[in-house]
Amino acid sequence: MRPGLYWLASLLVFPLAGSLVSFSRPFRALPLSSRLALGAGVGAFILSTLMTIFSLIGVPWSVPPLIGGAVLVCAAIGRRLSLESAGEDRGVSAAPGVYRVVGTLLVAATVANATLATVAGGATSADLITFWGPKAQAFAAARTIDAAFLSDPLLDYLHPSYPPLVTNVFAFASLVAGRFAWGAATATFPLLLAALAVGLWGLLRRSMSAASASAVAALVVCGLGLLGTEANIAGTGEMPLLFYETLALALLVGADATKPSAQLLAGLLLGGAASAKIEGLPFVLAVTGLFAWSRSQSGQRWRVCVRLLGPTAVAIGTWLAYGALEGVFRGYEGYGSLLKLYPEALPTITESVAYSLWLIAYGMPFLFPLVFLALRPRPWRPALFPIGVAVTLACFYFFTYLHVPDPAEWISWSAARIFSPLIPLLALAGGIGSPVPGRFEGSGEVEGHG
Repeated sequence: MRPGLYWLASLLVFPLAGSLVSFSRPFRALPLSSRLALGAGVGAFILSTLMTIFSLIGVPWSVPPLIGGAVLVCAAIGRRLSLESAGEDRGVSAAPGVYRVVGTLLVAATVANATLATVAGGATSADLITFWGPKAQAFAAARTIDAAFLSDPLLDYLHPSYPPLVTNVFAFASLVAGRFAWGAATATFPLLLAALAVGLWGLLRRSMSAASASAVAALVVCGLGLLGTEANIAGTGEMPLLFYETLALALLVGADATKPSAQLLAGLLLGGAASAKIEGLPFVLAVTGLFAWSRSQSGQRWRVCVRLLGPTAVAIGTWLAYGALEGVFRGYEGYGSLLKLYPEALPTITESVAYSLWLIAYGMPFLFPLVFLALRPRPWRPALFPIGVAVTLACFYFFTYLHVPDPAEWISWSAARIFSPLIPLLALAGGIGSPVPGRFEGSGEVEGHG
């Protein structure tokens, strides 16, 4: 077997370990595809966090202990979650329906297009060659997070403080395969897009109508697939970040979002988002704050925050502790003084952001979810949570760009990628709160509202 196939096959460890969480009692009502997608995200996050902990305490990486440790941690979490009763089985539609058929065809075409673009090299990012790949190679060769490599002043362009999930996962696969496989690394883009496609509809179907679930899933997957192909994200941290963010959002807008088990599972996914890229941290903070404020009672908000923020605190706290103890970095790299702003750059920022988003297929990945949201029927209250997160993120990124006197060039290569979470946020806001009617196999009852 070629090293690339070993590299890709090693990724099966993540859904196998993570299934001990996603297949626990509270999630038995979810479709198999959704539980596998959720398990893959949880497994990768747990294993990456263990790799960081091993590096912090000076234990070299070895495949069997890492897998064994991930299985034990996932088993412990799954056992704790199993103390909660199983979720209500809402069933699946007896007939696929025209909306689901059309949505499935669109999603399948998008995944196929992303795969072809990746194989042809058209979706591959230069960042894989200059940033993600070299770091993963160095970590795998050292069998730890290589502090000497990250401390080299000539390699400062590698952003030493970037969170470690993607490089850890790539390094783990390289340990299994015997070397870093460049082509296999690019394949993570269509693979994660496909995993999101097969897992998202089942999560959405529990909280919205079949038509809305199909529309939202198609808008999200097609939008992210088109953006990823146009913005060349294959082999980078963008698709892992979007995978984690979208699944976490789907859980938190769902009918079971007020249950502790769903919140903890969403917290593990949010931890994955924060560990994938720096942009994941403001997303996690915005989601946690707005969810705790809008969907929980005042006396329970601190518990909600612990469930949603706890995994992120452990993973990022360990990462920052490693950087400080090794003298590699102290906190995330910044862009100057927090309060030193250039408000005169705001017109340039607005124009440059709009132009950058327009260059991605005439802005269609963003415009279609926005139109879908504008056409949603009343009430608007269920949509306020994802809309609030979208507005908060947009304001934060504009605030970040204000720290540079002339950020036009910076915006030209970053805006389309950092604003990409708006695609699932707007799509989910457009579909959430729709009625969940219809007859289901084995029941014949009419469901209530999501």
